[in-house]
Amino acid sequence: MNINVYYQAWNERIPSINYGDNGLRLLDDTVRQAEETGIKLILTLSNNWEAYGGMDLWVNNVIGRGAPHDLFYTDARIMQYFKDYVRIIVERYRDSEAIFAWELTNEARCYGPGSNPSSGACKPSTVTSWARNMSDYIKSLDSNHMVSFGSEGFMNRPDTANGEYQYDGSTGGDYDAEIRLPSIDFGTIHLYPGYSPGVDLAWTLEFLAKHDTSSFEAGKPAVLEEYGVSRFENGTFPRAGTYSAWHELILASRAFQGDMTWATLVVRGECPGGNEFAICEDDPDFDQLVTDWTERMNGKAL
Repeated sequence: MNINVYYQAWNERIPSINYGDNGLRLLDDTVRQAEETGIKLILTLSNNWEAYGGMDLWVNNVIGRGAPHDLFYTDARIMQYFKDYVRIIVERYRDSEAIFAWELTNEARCYGPGSNPSSGACKPSTVTSWARNMSDYIKSLDSNHMVSFGSEGFMNRPDTANGEYQYDGSTGGDYDAEIRLPSIDFGTIHLYPGYSPGVDLAWTLEFLAKHDTSSFEAGKPAVLEEYGVSRFENGTFPRAGTYSAWHELILASRAFQGDMTWATLVVRGECPGGNEFAICEDDPDFDQLVTDWTERMNGKAL
């Protein structure tokens, strides 16, 4: 049975919260089940992309369809509506033992999936300023839980970028500034090298090492929050060898204190074909990449 699930709806450019059975009551059930099973949750509060009602949905409803994507970070009306939404979510679950952290957004950039262009005025300071504003606001509501940004870890080092978007600031990312925000408690990095033509394993290890150094110098931990190479890849990034190299770096690092694959699935039978990044229980490398790695990571000193 398909259920139309949504937490917020728009009517005449005004948002309203759905507290019903296909709204926050379902999130209530998720949080309750996490409490009962000892699972910790990172609740992500928005998305750069269109899935699950991304930033463009806010822009389209408040300003008008097709308005610049990055107005999400600067328009006073959107920012207030977003704070109203955040307040409802945070206050509803801030006393839950299941909450590990609040995450501002998923993969914030100056641009989105394409239907809403960038204004051209967005730069790293635009996105970082928004992150400071929102993380400070969440801490004012709940000082007992951590806050993360949810960024991909892109850097703003144009003098040494060599034309690479991961380092030139063009996405709006500035990891060095983000990790130093007072209300951001740990850094996040997302790594999918298959989406970056021309990179190799050595490049990815250097990318992670730079984040380890930046985080350590800021006095903050870091999490490789999402990562994936295709389960069908046998060329530049064979999965077992690639993950093992990243895992060894994490174990030896000074700042990395966690990692989360996209995604680990415990399923009966054949692994779902629609997720090329899935690690499934019957995969020959499951024990190496999940069971054994979890035990090794649990032994790392904090």
